[in-house]
Amino acid sequence: MRVTMLSALILASATPALIPLPNQVQWNTGSFALTRTTPVVSQGSSSETLDRLREALALPLRSESGGDSAIFLKKGPGMAAEEYDLNVDSHSVRISATTDAGLFYGIQTLRQLNQNGQIAACHIHDAPRFAWRGLLLDESRHFFGPKFIRKYIDEMAAHKLNTFHWHLTDDGGWRMEVKRFPELTKIGAWRKEQGVEWDYGNLYFPGPGSSAKLYGGYYPQSELRAIVKYARQRNVTIVPEIEMPGHSLAAAASHPQLQCELPADVMAKYLKDSNSQAPSMVCPGKDSTVEFYKRVLDEVMAIFPSKFIHIGGDEVDKTLWHQCRYCQSRMHALGLKDENELQSWFVRQMDAYLASKGRRLIGWDEILEGGLAPGAAVMSWRGIEGGIAAAKAGHDVAMSPTSHCYFDYSYDSIPTSRVYSYEPIPAELTGDERNRVLGGQGNIWTEHIPTPPEGRSDDLSASRRPRGDALDAA
Repeated sequence: MRVTMLSALILASATPALIPLPNQVQWNTGSFALTRTTPVVSQGSSSETLDRLREALALPLRSESGGDSAIFLKKGPGMAAEEYDLNVDSHSVRISATTDAGLFYGIQTLRQLNQNGQIAACHIHDAPRFAWRGLLLDESRHFFGPKFIRKYIDEMAAHKLNTFHWHLTDDGGWRMEVKRFPELTKIGAWRKEQGVEWDYGNLYFPGPGSSAKLYGGYYPQSELRAIVKYARQRNVTIVPEIEMPGHSLAAAASHPQLQCELPADVMAKYLKDSNSQAPSMVCPGKDSTVEFYKRVLDEVMAIFPSKFIHIGGDEVDKTLWHQCRYCQSRMHALGLKDENELQSWFVRQMDAYLASKGRRLIGWDEILEGGLAPGAAVMSWRGIEGGIAAAKAGHDVAMSPTSHCYFDYSYDSIPTSRVYSYEPIPAELTGDERNRVLGGQGNIWTEHIPTPPEGRSDDLSASRRPRGDALDAA
């Protein structure tokens, strides 16, 4: 028994760690020696795929049209979009797939196999189980900048994650330039510096005339387009999130016309009780609010080609809607029984608008309350119940429960072993309901993550830095 265990340990230490583990792995004897002059023979792969190969192996590999001892990339029919086949022996490395996406994932596996220029002989065949393999980053609370985002995308691609859920707006700040509404970034991207500790009850956006020290930043549209291209080259789709109608303090502070209409004393008491500059929700009773978000979505869709656009919809404080004359008038005119149905109506307007542009709406599981828009998809975060309900009602679902998928939680509460144990398809789903589960997603919320692990990035462009009077006046 001791000999067997020792042999297993030796084998484990000699075998490269592959994450995620491919569907089929057969280890063979021998290895392929990678050198700076190893040629690459491409049969149908794109120049971008060749660039990713050179990038992954960190070697100036030569491209040639022939030879036996080489890395061969071949595109041909017969496989699914992200499927690939990888063969390594002492003479060659051969990666075949039907698409460049498949070749790309074969290259990522090859990258993990590379051990100081030696690639273990093997045969690997792999295809993902789920179409949605996501990771969220919240940049509303803390802003990291384009250099870090590219690094984040690189890490996703290396582990075959293909959906970057980019949380660009929330109470903590508005991070996307919207040319039609410049106040969103002129005001809403710069909050009063809080210090290290995050405080929901101390979020203020004084505007450019303030003497306060401000923190924040935003992405110009040119930078967003560059990041979208960078992600596409690595088989990562960016799904932007523009929060509505809740978690909208930055928007409401920038555009007061989005706020509910209430008696001055009622609004003053609400703001005092919440220690806030503006409400965290916008007014769905006003036609102008609906039009505002449609115009914002126009610019979002012009930048992000993703099929899905995330509109948030979670944790909406409906307190002011009960007393707002516009909200109550809307409810009365439409025969809505409560404010949950008012939110559902608002979500339906966004769903219909996105659908008219060939896109699909996705939101957090609270959008189920009051009835779900026909084409909407649900991201289940408050456990799995919302995902189950949505799938049973015929809606697509991305599973992201706090129990397993919130990576900002302490390691004691969600260790790696717990994450790896998660099964995205609930046992309660049967038949076609199971096919409604698009996949799973990990989330990184940044209330208590002000900087990257290595410390604050030096990527302090004009759109990202603490600032005070001098910059405000510039």
